[in-house]
Amino acid sequence: MKSLKFECSDFTKVYTTKGLYPKFSISVFLMDAVDLEPGQVFEDIRITNSSGTYVQEGFFKLTSVMQGPNTHILELSTMSSSGILNDADCQYLNVAQKILDEGYHSENRTKTNTYKLFGDAQLKFDLREGLPVLTTKNVLVGALKKELCWFNRGETNIKTLGTPIWDEWATESGELGPVYGEQWRDWLAWHEVHESQVEKIKFLEEQGYTKGYQIGGFLLFHKRIDQLNQLIENIKNDPNNRRMIVSAWNPTVDPDTKLTPNKNAELGMQALPPCHTLWQVGCTKIANVYDREKEWIRLEAIKNMHEMGIYYDEAYVIANNQWVLFVSDTAVRLDERNDEIILTEALDSVNAPDYYLDLKLYQRSADWFLGVPFNIASYAMQAEILAAHTGTVARNFYHSFGDFHIYENHVDQLRTQIEQPHKALPRCYIEKQKDIANYLPEHIHVLGYEGGIKLTGDVAV
Repeated sequence: MKSLKFECSDFTKVYTTKGLYPKFSISVFLMDAVDLEPGQVFEDIRITNSSGTYVQEGFFKLTSVMQGPNTHILELSTMSSSGILNDADCQYLNVAQKILDEGYHSENRTKTNTYKLFGDAQLKFDLREGLPVLTTKNVLVGALKKELCWFNRGETNIKTLGTPIWDEWATESGELGPVYGEQWRDWLAWHEVHESQVEKIKFLEEQGYTKGYQIGGFLLFHKRIDQLNQLIENIKNDPNNRRMIVSAWNPTVDPDTKLTPNKNAELGMQALPPCHTLWQVGCTKIANVYDREKEWIRLEAIKNMHEMGIYYDEAYVIANNQWVLFVSDTAVRLDERNDEIILTEALDSVNAPDYYLDLKLYQRSADWFLGVPFNIASYAMQAEILAAHTGTVARNFYHSFGDFHIYENHVDQLRTQIEQPHKALPRCYIEKQKDIANYLPEHIHVLGYEGGIKLTGDVAV
């Protein structure tokens, strides 16, 4: 890595954004001719003119170069101390710094106070750039895989989970009540119908509702709704559907705040109301056959990386925004077929995906230090599972927040995390299974993850 050095008659420096990793621009007049391209990383900036030498140390990534007749405008962004800047850590830590700078001190039910903000945070991760598992601290990937598969099976007893994540809230027998997995896979719906409403009774029976108790002249109908399988069927058969939603928020099982979590679970209520309350999937047709080809090559590259047991930087290079297989004879090369019709037929023959899949999560309450790194990686992984299961391409994961906060006993840990260097994000490969409930942790491969330091904190119960 080298310095950005040149001489010029004059220059101005203007900061354009603030934050943990600020972006800024430098306007340089009559700059000596140098070959500069976006994406280049420099150790420091040194500009010499008649007034002396301007020096800014650190790592900087050149994001754009605008050239005029006498002026070059360089837009740069600061980077971590490692010279690597990954988007996941950058977004997460920028919000952490925002809470530390602007958050107001607040009491809450846990008796551990927080610094909190509300509503004005949303993260966006391009999953094609890597799985957003934070590298400035160590994220327990094995534990989150177990929990996600447990959710997808519709389970709620910690004895089948295999991690201590939920131990603080469960009953002695391990029950948590109807939390996430049960709402996703087994939502209990009820309808009360008067016996005179013959048409409505017939309609409910046609919709799969079962007649239960009769109280006076009223009949109670019920049905178990598998939201997750409904979503999967829509992705496969109706990808333009705008109703592909899975909700964990069910007011009928909302716990009583006057009771302990395990007492609520004993009474058939949720031990805790869901923090990550609702998520939605949207599908978009891949614009053209060449983008479809590019995505297929990228997915094949990740598959081969998994099969060969090698890391991304050992096996693949990126050229012209297209993945190029560095190891020969491991995938069919379709990019040599220039005719769109022939290329389309070739892609169809290998079942190449033709839709992008995006996932958006709304989280009502977000513990920024302990919970959010886990939640980011988990739902990004869910997008990858759904994409593999339905033959689509996982593209973007959006993460929106209501109340997002830092517990006061986590402040020091977060300040330490902010100072840590970034590392490259891992890739994700999913071994497709016949049923969403069949996915196990060993079918989810996080390739090349190198976590950061171990940072721990007490859980606010």
